Amino acid sequence: MRAALEKLAVRDARRIYAANPAALAPLDAVLERMDRAARDGDRYGVDKADIDFHRELCRASGNDVVTILWNALALHAYIVLARESLYITDLHQVVDVHRTLREAIAFSEEPLDKIMDRHILERDHMVLRE
Repeated sequence: MRAALEKLAVRDARRIYAANPAALAPLDAVLERMDRAARDGDRYGVDKADIDFHRELCRASGNDVVTILWNALALHAYIVLARESLYITDLHQVVDVHRTLREAIAFSEEPLDKIMDRHILERDHMVLRE
């Protein structure tokens, strides 16, 4: 459900970012917080910034319904991310995939569904499996 909402959000957010690159500033602020948290080894901070990043994409879309629904799922998403992050050995990987996502949404011509699917899989590949 979360992935479907975010795919809707990034379609509109991409148009907004293309028309006004300054609209990327809130995403950049979240990325800076995520990077600081990763440098400090703060898993909670990285996970919170991860949630905030995706919330900001929804907010940037201007689609209030998507944002309301996404916020309803945010606690569950945070619980899943926090559990998974215990098995991520390098928190900077989380930052890197979000920087890549930011660039792809803002500047790539690649289909957004493909970008979002890849982003979701990247997180899954960071988690060490036993």
